[in-house]
Amino acid sequence: MIPEEMRNDFLWATSCELLGDGKYILRHYWTCGGKHWEAEYQNKQKHGKEICWRRNGDRYWEQEYQNGQLHGKLIEWDVNRDKCWEAEWKNGEFVRITL
Repeated sequence: MIPEEMRNDFLWATSCELLGDGKYILRHYWTCGGKHWEAEYQNKQKHGKEICWRRNGDRYWEQEYQNGQLHGKLIEWDVNRDKCWEAEWKNGEFVRITL
């Protein structure tokens, strides 16, 4: 259940796991029941991992945030579960990509 004070900001979310200290995880599920998307937040900003899954449950991509900005790795996998590419970000700025 999404807390009342957060509903207007996160209408797309299906569930919210409150972790304390302003931290929480928002999730959205496929209509078939599996996880579609999940992101860690702190004080209404992405902070931590954001993950997206395909309908079959395989990971599609994963990225890391710090204080609302991309910070860390961004990885994408193909339908065969092989890594397509990996990028690195620091404080919202692109650093490099590895194919």
